[in-house]
Amino acid sequence: MNKPFILENTILNYHWGTKNEQAYIPRLTGRPVEPDVPYAELWMGSHPKASSVIQMHNHKIPLNEAVRQNPVEFLGRSCARQFGRALPFLFKVLSASQPLSIQAHPDKSQAGRLHRKYPEHYPDSNHKPEMAIAIDGLTALIGFRPLHEVCMILETVPEFSPLIPPKQPVYDLNRIRPVIESLLNLSAGQPERLNRMIRSAEERIKRLSPKLSNHESLFISLRQIYTEPDPGLVLLFFLNWIQLDPHQAVFLKAGVPHAYIKGNILECMANSDNVVRAGLTPKFRDIESLKKILSYEPGLPEIYTPPPGKESYDYPSPVPEFKCSRILLSQKPYRVSTEDKPVIMICMEGGIRITWQNESGEHSCPVSRGQSVMIPAVVKQTVLQAEDSATLFAVTPGI
Repeated sequence: MNKPFILENTILNYHWGTKNEQAYIPRLTGRPVEPDVPYAELWMGSHPKASSVIQMHNHKIPLNEAVRQNPVEFLGRSCARQFGRALPFLFKVLSASQPLSIQAHPDKSQAGRLHRKYPEHYPDSNHKPEMAIAIDGLTALIGFRPLHEVCMILETVPEFSPLIPPKQPVYDLNRIRPVIESLLNLSAGQPERLNRMIRSAEERIKRLSPKLSNHESLFISLRQIYTEPDPGLVLLFFLNWIQLDPHQAVFLKAGVPHAYIKGNILECMANSDNVVRAGLTPKFRDIESLKKILSYEPGLPEIYTPPPGKESYDYPSPVPEFKCSRILLSQKPYRVSTEDKPVIMICMEGGIRITWQNESGEHSCPVSRGQSVMIPAVVKQTVLQAEDSATLFAVTPGI
Protein backbone atom coordinates (compact mmCIF):
# COMPACT_ATOMS: atom_id res chain seq x y z
CA MET A 1 0.00 0.00 0.00
CA ASN A 2 3.03 2.29 0.27
CA LYS A 3 2.69 3.38 -3.37
CA PRO A 4 0.40 5.41 -5.65
CA PHE A 5 -2.37 3.51 -7.47
CA ILE A 6 -3.62 4.18 -10.99
CA LEU A 7 -7.43 4.22 -10.82
CA GLU A 8 -9.82 2.36 -13.08
CA ASN A 9 -12.93 4.51 -13.06
CA THR A 10 -16.57 3.97 -13.97
CA ILE A 11 -18.36 6.07 -16.60
CA LEU A 12 -22.06 6.72 -16.01
CA ASN A 13 -24.30 7.12 -19.06
CA TYR A 14 -27.05 9.55 -18.05
CA HIS A 15 -29.21 10.86 -20.90
CA TRP A 16 -27.83 14.43 -20.69
CA GLY A 17 -24.23 13.36 -21.36
CA THR A 18 -22.30 14.22 -24.52
CA LYS A 19 -22.46 11.82 -27.48
CA ASN A 20 -20.57 10.81 -30.60
CA GLU A 21 -18.01 13.41 -31.77
CA GLN A 22 -18.92 15.68 -28.81
CA ALA A 23 -18.30 12.92 -26.23
CA TYR A 24 -15.67 14.49 -23.99
CA ILE A 25 -14.98 11.76 -21.43
CA PRO A 26 -13.93 9.10 -23.97
CA ARG A 27 -11.67 11.64 -25.70
CA LEU A 28 -10.10 12.51 -22.36
CA THR A 29 -9.52 8.91 -21.29
CA GLY A 30 -8.70 7.41 -24.69
CA ARG A 31 -11.64 5.02 -24.66
CA PRO A 32 -13.58 4.17 -27.84
CA VAL A 33 -16.81 6.08 -28.44
CA GLU A 34 -19.90 3.94 -28.88
CA PRO A 35 -22.46 5.47 -31.28
CA ASP A 36 -25.25 7.47 -29.62
CA VAL A 37 -24.17 6.52 -26.08
CA PRO A 38 -24.29 9.53 -23.68
CA TYR A 39 -21.09 9.86 -21.63
CA ALA A 40 -22.14 11.92 -18.61
CA GLU A 41 -19.89 11.34 -15.59
CA LEU A 42 -16.63 9.64 -14.65
CA TRP A 43 -16.35 8.90 -10.92
CA MET A 44 -13.05 8.87 -9.03
CA GLY A 45 -13.30 7.70 -5.45
CA SER A 46 -14.81 5.11 -3.15
CA HIS A 47 -18.54 5.78 -3.38
CA PRO A 48 -20.24 2.34 -3.42
CA LYS A 49 -22.44 3.28 -6.38
CA ALA A 50 -19.41 3.37 -8.70
CA SER A 51 -16.20 2.82 -6.77
CA SER A 52 -12.88 3.12 -8.57
CA VAL A 53 -10.82 -0.07 -8.83
CA ILE A 54 -7.12 -0.49 -8.04
CA GLN A 55 -4.54 -3.24 -8.55
CA MET A 56 -3.34 -4.45 -5.16
CA HIS A 57 -1.48 -7.67 -4.25
CA ASN A 58 -1.63 -8.76 -7.91
CA HIS A 59 -5.42 -8.61 -8.18
CA LYS A 60 -8.05 -5.95 -8.71
CA ILE A 61 -10.07 -4.66 -5.78
CA PRO A 62 -12.67 -1.88 -5.48
CA LEU A 63 -11.17 1.18 -3.82
CA ASN A 64 -13.97 1.36 -1.25
CA GLU A 65 -13.12 -2.18 -0.13
CA ALA A 66 -9.38 -1.44 -0.02
CA VAL A 67 -10.01 1.68 2.10
CA ARG A 68 -12.42 -0.18 4.38
CA GLN A 69 -9.83 -2.88 5.06
CA ASN A 70 -6.89 -0.47 5.47
CA PRO A 71 -8.30 2.88 6.68
CA VAL A 72 -5.18 4.25 8.38
CA GLU A 73 -2.86 3.44 5.47
CA PHE A 74 -5.16 4.94 2.85
CA LEU A 75 -6.77 7.79 4.80
CA GLY A 76 -4.32 8.66 7.56
CA ARG A 77 -5.16 8.61 11.25
CA SER A 78 -6.91 11.98 11.54
CA CYS A 79 -8.99 11.49 8.39
CA ALA A 80 -10.01 7.95 9.37
CA ARG A 81 -10.91 9.16 12.86
CA GLN A 82 -13.08 11.99 11.54
CA PHE A 83 -14.72 10.34 8.52
CA GLY A 84 -14.58 6.60 9.14
CA ARG A 85 -13.56 3.90 6.68
CA ALA A 86 -14.27 5.76 3.44
CA LEU A 87 -12.88 8.65 1.44
CA PRO A 88 -14.66 11.82 2.59
CA PHE A 89 -14.86 13.18 -0.96
CA LEU A 90 -15.99 12.14 -4.45
CA PHE A 91 -14.23 13.51 -7.55
CA LYS A 92 -15.92 13.55 -10.96
CA VAL A 93 -15.55 14.58 -14.57
CA LEU A 94 -18.99 15.76 -15.72
CA SER A 95 -19.87 16.36 -19.38
CA ALA A 96 -23.27 17.92 -20.15
CA SER A 97 -24.77 18.41 -23.59
CA GLN A 98 -28.16 19.47 -22.22
CA PRO A 99 -29.40 20.84 -18.90
CA LEU A 100 -29.39 18.73 -15.77
CA SER A 101 -32.30 19.00 -13.36
CA ILE A 102 -32.64 22.07 -11.16
CA GLN A 103 -31.64 20.72 -7.77
CA ALA A 104 -30.36 21.48 -4.29
CA HIS A 105 -28.45 19.43 -1.74
CA PRO A 106 -29.35 18.94 1.93
CA ASP A 107 -27.09 19.84 4.83
CA LYS A 108 -25.87 17.15 7.22
CA SER A 109 -28.89 17.07 9.54
CA GLN A 110 -31.37 17.32 6.66
CA ALA A 111 -29.62 14.48 4.81
CA GLY A 112 -29.95 12.24 7.86
CA ARG A 113 -33.69 12.89 8.13
CA LEU A 114 -34.28 12.40 4.40
CA HIS A 115 -32.31 9.14 4.37
CA ARG A 116 -34.34 7.74 7.25
CA LYS A 117 -37.65 8.83 5.69
CA TYR A 118 -36.99 8.03 2.00
CA PRO A 119 -33.97 5.70 1.73
CA GLU A 120 -34.97 4.73 -1.81
CA HIS A 121 -34.55 8.36 -2.94
CA TYR A 122 -31.76 9.50 -0.60
CA PRO A 123 -29.25 6.63 -0.52
CA ASP A 124 -26.99 7.92 2.27
CA SER A 125 -27.12 10.25 5.26
CA ASN A 126 -24.29 12.55 4.16
CA HIS A 127 -24.49 16.14 2.97
CA LYS A 128 -23.21 17.13 -0.47
CA PRO A 129 -21.44 20.49 -0.68
CA GLU A 130 -19.66 20.67 -4.02
CA MET A 131 -17.16 22.60 -6.11
CA ALA A 132 -17.56 22.91 -9.89
CA ILE A 133 -14.41 23.70 -11.90
CA ALA A 134 -14.84 24.46 -15.60
CA ILE A 135 -12.59 22.47 -17.93
CA ASP A 136 -13.38 24.30 -21.17
CA GLY A 137 -16.26 26.49 -19.99
CA LEU A 138 -19.58 26.00 -18.21
CA THR A 139 -23.01 27.55 -18.54
CA ALA A 140 -25.12 27.12 -15.41
CA LEU A 141 -28.02 28.43 -13.36
CA ILE A 142 -26.87 29.01 -9.77
CA GLY A 143 -28.69 30.64 -6.87
CA PHE A 144 -31.56 33.12 -6.86
CA ARG A 145 -31.08 36.32 -8.80
CA PRO A 146 -30.59 39.65 -6.97
CA LEU A 147 -33.77 40.96 -5.41
CA HIS A 148 -34.26 43.84 -7.85
CA GLU A 149 -34.11 41.37 -10.78
CA VAL A 150 -36.67 39.08 -9.13
CA CYS A 151 -38.98 42.05 -8.59
CA MET A 152 -38.52 43.14 -12.21
CA ILE A 153 -39.51 39.65 -13.44
CA LEU A 154 -42.66 39.65 -11.31
CA GLU A 155 -43.63 43.14 -12.46
CA THR A 156 -42.94 42.67 -16.19
CA VAL A 157 -43.89 39.03 -16.85
CA PRO A 158 -47.70 38.96 -16.54
CA GLU A 159 -47.89 35.15 -16.49
CA PHE A 160 -45.99 35.05 -13.20
CA SER A 161 -48.13 37.59 -11.31
CA PRO A 162 -50.25 34.81 -9.69
CA LEU A 163 -47.11 33.78 -7.80
CA ILE A 164 -47.11 37.04 -5.82
CA PRO A 165 -48.75 36.46 -2.42
CA PRO A 166 -51.63 38.78 -1.49
CA LYS A 167 -50.60 42.08 0.13
CA GLN A 168 -46.91 41.38 -0.56
CA PRO A 169 -44.94 44.67 -0.87
CA VAL A 170 -43.01 44.99 -4.12
CA TYR A 171 -39.55 45.36 -2.58
CA ASP A 172 -39.91 43.12 0.45
CA LEU A 173 -36.64 41.40 1.38
CA ASN A 174 -38.61 38.24 2.17
CA ARG A 175 -40.20 38.26 -1.27
CA ILE A 176 -38.32 35.37 -2.91
CA ARG A 177 -39.37 32.59 -0.54
CA PRO A 178 -43.16 33.03 -0.77
CA VAL A 179 -42.95 33.40 -4.56
CA ILE A 180 -40.97 30.18 -4.99
CA GLU A 181 -43.18 28.34 -2.50
CA SER A 182 -46.25 29.49 -4.47
CA LEU A 183 -44.68 27.99 -7.60
CA LEU A 184 -43.84 24.69 -5.88
CA ASN A 185 -47.32 24.49 -4.36
CA LEU A 186 -48.86 24.95 -7.81
CA SER A 187 -46.72 22.11 -9.08
CA ALA A 188 -47.80 19.80 -6.28
CA GLY A 189 -51.48 20.74 -5.96
CA GLN A 190 -52.64 22.58 -9.10
CA PRO A 191 -50.62 21.34 -12.09
CA GLU A 192 -53.27 22.59 -14.56
CA ARG A 193 -52.87 26.17 -13.32
CA LEU A 194 -49.11 25.79 -13.68
CA ASN A 195 -49.58 24.41 -17.18
CA ARG A 196 -51.70 27.40 -18.20
CA MET A 197 -49.03 29.72 -16.83
CA ILE A 198 -46.31 27.95 -18.83
CA ARG A 199 -48.36 27.83 -22.07
CA SER A 200 -49.20 31.51 -21.83
CA ALA A 201 -45.54 32.43 -21.20
CA GLU A 202 -44.49 30.28 -24.14
CA GLU A 203 -46.90 32.00 -26.54
CA ARG A 204 -45.83 35.48 -25.45
CA ILE A 205 -42.08 34.72 -25.53
CA LYS A 206 -42.31 33.19 -29.02
CA ARG A 207 -43.81 36.46 -30.25
CA LEU A 208 -40.67 38.25 -29.00
CA SER A 209 -38.32 36.04 -31.05
CA PRO A 210 -35.54 36.46 -32.11
CA LYS A 211 -34.78 39.08 -29.44
CA LEU A 212 -34.74 36.73 -26.47
CA SER A 213 -32.74 36.79 -23.25
CA ASN A 214 -30.64 33.81 -22.19
CA HIS A 215 -33.40 32.71 -19.83
CA GLU A 216 -36.10 33.03 -22.50
CA SER A 217 -34.06 31.09 -25.08
CA LEU A 218 -33.44 28.33 -22.54
CA PHE A 219 -37.15 28.23 -21.68
CA ILE A 220 -38.16 27.80 -25.35
CA SER A 221 -35.62 25.02 -25.94
CA LEU A 222 -36.59 23.16 -22.77
CA ARG A 223 -40.31 23.50 -23.48
CA GLN A 224 -39.78 21.17 -26.45
CA ILE A 225 -38.51 18.53 -24.00
CA TYR A 226 -40.80 19.15 -21.02
CA THR A 227 -44.32 19.33 -22.44
CA GLU A 228 -45.89 18.54 -19.07
CA PRO A 229 -46.22 21.23 -16.34
CA ASP A 230 -42.68 21.14 -14.93
CA PRO A 231 -42.01 23.87 -12.31
CA GLY A 232 -38.43 24.16 -13.53
CA LEU A 233 -39.69 25.94 -16.65
CA VAL A 234 -40.75 28.84 -14.42
CA LEU A 235 -38.12 28.49 -11.70
CA LEU A 236 -35.26 28.92 -14.20
CA PHE A 237 -36.24 32.60 -14.71
CA PHE A 238 -35.45 33.34 -11.05
CA LEU A 239 -31.94 31.84 -11.09
CA ASN A 240 -28.64 33.54 -11.97
CA TRP A 241 -27.22 32.86 -15.43
CA ILE A 242 -23.56 31.98 -14.82
CA GLN A 243 -20.77 31.51 -17.37
CA LEU A 244 -17.46 30.06 -16.18
CA ASP A 245 -14.29 30.31 -18.25
CA PRO A 246 -11.73 27.46 -18.25
CA HIS A 247 -10.45 26.69 -14.73
CA GLN A 248 -12.84 29.12 -13.04
CA ALA A 249 -14.82 27.56 -10.21
CA VAL A 250 -17.86 28.08 -8.00
CA PHE A 251 -18.65 26.52 -4.62
CA LEU A 252 -22.21 25.32 -3.97
CA LYS A 253 -23.22 25.12 -0.34
CA ALA A 254 -26.27 23.26 0.97
CA GLY A 255 -29.62 24.52 -0.23
CA VAL A 256 -28.40 26.52 -3.23
CA PRO A 257 -30.60 25.78 -6.29
CA HIS A 258 -28.56 25.08 -9.40
CA ALA A 259 -28.56 23.38 -12.77
CA TYR A 260 -25.63 22.82 -15.10
CA ILE A 261 -26.77 23.76 -18.60
CA LYS A 262 -23.84 22.84 -20.83
CA GLY A 263 -20.11 22.22 -20.54
CA ASN A 264 -17.36 19.97 -19.25
CA ILE A 265 -16.35 20.32 -15.61
CA LEU A 266 -14.51 18.75 -12.75
CA GLU A 267 -16.79 18.33 -9.76
CA CYS A 268 -15.67 17.65 -6.22
CA MET A 269 -18.10 17.00 -3.40
CA ALA A 270 -18.58 15.26 -0.10
CA ASN A 271 -18.95 11.51 -0.61
CA SER A 272 -22.69 11.51 -1.24
CA ASP A 273 -25.23 11.03 -4.02
CA ASN A 274 -28.11 12.93 -2.37
CA VAL A 275 -30.09 15.22 -4.69
CA VAL A 276 -33.40 17.01 -4.01
CA ARG A 277 -34.82 17.87 -7.42
CA ALA A 278 -36.83 21.00 -8.12
CA GLY A 279 -37.64 20.64 -11.80
CA LEU A 280 -36.54 19.94 -15.38
CA THR A 281 -36.69 16.24 -14.67
CA PRO A 282 -39.06 13.29 -14.99
CA LYS A 283 -37.55 11.89 -11.79
CA PHE A 284 -38.87 12.06 -8.23
CA ARG A 285 -39.53 15.62 -6.99
CA ASP A 286 -39.87 15.96 -3.22
CA ILE A 287 -41.60 19.34 -3.04
CA GLU A 288 -42.12 19.51 0.73
CA SER A 289 -38.49 18.62 1.47
CA LEU A 290 -37.28 21.04 -1.18
CA LYS A 291 -39.15 23.97 0.39
CA LYS A 292 -37.43 23.23 3.69
CA ILE A 293 -33.87 22.88 2.41
CA LEU A 294 -33.74 25.68 -0.21
CA SER A 295 -31.58 28.69 0.51
CA TYR A 296 -33.64 31.69 -0.59
CA GLU A 297 -30.78 34.17 -0.23
CA PRO A 298 -30.56 36.27 -3.41
CA GLY A 299 -27.39 37.37 -5.18
CA LEU A 300 -24.61 36.18 -7.47
CA PRO A 301 -22.31 33.35 -6.36
CA GLU A 302 -18.62 34.05 -5.91
CA ILE A 303 -16.48 32.86 -8.83
CA TYR A 304 -12.89 31.77 -8.15
CA THR A 305 -10.29 32.49 -10.84
CA PRO A 306 -6.74 31.05 -10.59
CA PRO A 307 -3.99 33.60 -11.31
CA PRO A 308 -2.55 33.06 -14.82
CA GLY A 309 0.52 30.82 -14.86
CA LYS A 310 0.55 30.19 -11.10
CA GLU A 311 2.16 26.78 -10.53
CA SER A 312 -0.25 25.72 -7.78
CA TYR A 313 -3.61 27.20 -6.85
CA ASP A 314 -5.96 26.04 -4.07
CA TYR A 315 -9.64 26.74 -4.68
CA PRO A 316 -11.25 28.08 -1.47
CA SER A 317 -13.41 25.44 0.19
CA PRO A 318 -15.16 26.02 3.54
CA VAL A 319 -15.80 22.32 4.29
CA PRO A 320 -13.45 19.70 5.80
CA GLU A 321 -14.28 16.94 3.31
CA PHE A 322 -12.26 18.29 0.38
CA LYS A 323 -9.85 20.86 -0.97
CA CYS A 324 -9.27 21.14 -4.74
CA SER A 325 -6.05 22.35 -6.35
CA ARG A 326 -4.86 23.09 -9.87
CA ILE A 327 -1.25 22.24 -10.68
CA LEU A 328 0.54 23.54 -13.77
CA LEU A 329 3.75 21.64 -14.46
CA SER A 330 6.72 22.51 -16.60
CA GLN A 331 9.79 20.29 -16.79
CA LYS A 332 10.75 21.31 -13.25
CA PRO A 333 10.06 18.60 -10.61
CA TYR A 334 7.04 19.27 -8.39
CA ARG A 335 6.74 17.71 -4.94
CA VAL A 336 3.42 16.55 -3.49
CA SER A 337 3.37 15.93 0.27
CA THR A 338 0.33 14.00 1.46
CA GLU A 339 0.54 15.36 5.04
CA ASP A 340 -0.97 12.07 6.27
CA LYS A 341 -4.04 12.49 4.05
CA PRO A 342 -5.17 10.78 0.82
CA VAL A 343 -4.81 12.55 -2.53
CA ILE A 344 -6.56 11.83 -5.83
CA MET A 345 -5.28 13.64 -8.89
CA ILE A 346 -6.17 13.55 -12.57
CA CYS A 347 -3.94 14.55 -15.48
CA MET A 348 -6.02 16.75 -17.78
CA GLU A 349 -3.36 17.86 -20.27
CA GLY A 350 0.05 16.46 -21.16
CA GLY A 351 1.67 13.53 -19.40
CA ILE A 352 3.78 13.11 -16.26
CA ARG A 353 5.95 10.64 -14.43
CA ILE A 354 5.28 10.16 -10.72
CA THR A 355 8.17 9.02 -8.50
CA TRP A 356 8.08 7.78 -4.89
CA GLN A 357 10.19 5.91 -2.39
CA ASN A 358 9.28 3.09 -0.05
CA GLU A 359 10.99 0.30 1.84
CA SER A 360 12.06 -1.39 -1.42
CA GLY A 361 13.66 1.68 -2.97
CA GLU A 362 12.74 4.33 -5.52
CA HIS A 363 9.97 3.68 -8.05
CA SER A 364 8.20 5.59 -10.81
CA CYS A 365 5.38 5.18 -13.30
CA PRO A 366 3.87 7.28 -16.10
CA VAL A 367 0.47 8.99 -15.81
CA SER A 368 -1.09 9.89 -19.15
CA ARG A 369 -3.74 12.43 -20.07
CA GLY A 370 -7.08 11.28 -18.67
CA GLN A 371 -5.55 8.95 -16.09
CA SER A 372 -6.11 9.48 -12.39
CA VAL A 373 -4.03 8.30 -9.46
CA MET A 374 -4.73 7.69 -5.78
CA ILE A 375 -1.88 8.52 -3.39
CA PRO A 376 -2.54 6.89 0.01
CA ALA A 377 -1.72 8.81 3.17
CA VAL A 378 1.05 6.33 4.00
CA VAL A 379 3.02 7.63 0.99
CA LYS A 380 4.60 10.70 2.53
CA GLN A 381 5.83 12.36 -0.65
CA THR A 382 5.83 11.95 -4.41
CA VAL A 383 7.59 13.89 -7.17
CA LEU A 384 5.79 14.83 -10.37
CA GLN A 385 7.77 15.45 -13.55
CA ALA A 386 6.11 16.60 -16.79
CA GLU A 387 7.28 15.29 -20.12
CA ASP A 388 6.92 18.84 -21.48
CA SER A 389 4.06 20.64 -19.74
CA ALA A 390 1.02 19.27 -17.96
CA THR A 391 -2.14 20.34 -16.14
CA LEU A 392 -3.38 18.36 -13.16
CA PHE A 393 -6.17 18.78 -10.64
CA ALA A 394 -5.86 17.25 -7.16
CA VAL A 395 -8.26 16.68 -4.27
CA THR A 396 -7.42 15.98 -0.65
CA PRO A 397 -9.40 16.35 2.62
CA GLY A 398 -9.50 19.93 3.87
CA ILE A 399 -8.87 19.04 7.50
